[in-house]
Order: sequence, then structure tokens, then C-alpha cells
Amino acid sequence: MRRTNRRVGGTGEECLAHDARGDGRHDFPTSAEASSEDAEGTVFPLQEGRYRLSYDAPECPGLVINIADTAGNEVYNQTPRGFSTFISNLPAGEYTITVTSDCDTWSVDLDKF
Repeated sequence: MRRTNRRVGGTGEECLAHDARGDGRHDFPTSAEASSEDAEGTVFPLQEGRYRLSYDAPECPGLVINIADTAGNEVYNQTPRGFSTFISNLPAGEYTITVTSDCDTWSVDLDKF
């Protein structure tokens, strides 16, 4: 089952579902979409795995995309070379996604593959 985050705020509890085994583990979503419209500190729960990161930021050269866990540990902090790149071995958890630049309008998509 594919679970998706689409601009979900808070702790992400409303996005979680217990897995079929009933062992108390949560089945986190497999994608997230963050944008400049999201409230600061919006949290996106994601499953463990490899993700394709794509972004759209018109008129924003040199932007830096930052993905950090809720403890503030950065898992990605780079200026992508293209409009799409990959993040390998993302641990399951809850993440914030931000863009560090003077961009007024931007969006970042993460999709597991």
C-alpha cells in the first residue's frame, strides 16, 4: 500500500497506520510534498528507503535544500545539480524539509522507489 504525505502539519500522527502484522510498528508514507506555503516546522513522516528528490523553484538560482530529522540532524543539505536527485538510505522517521534562500515560491517532492 502506498501512503502519501501532502502538506501535513503537526507530528504526522494523522498520517500513520498500524501495519498488518499488528506488532505496533507504523507504516509511514512513501512520499512527501513540501512547499513555501507550508507552516515553518511542518513534519513529514517517511518510510526507510531510497528517495527521488525533485524540486521546482522558479527564479531561485543556488538554492540549498535541507532535510532534517526532528532532532535537527541533517540527512540532506545540498544545492542539487539538477531538478532531480537521489537520497539513499533514508532512515524511517519524521523530517522537516526547508529551502535556504530568498525564494518566495518553491516546492520539493520526495518519492520512494
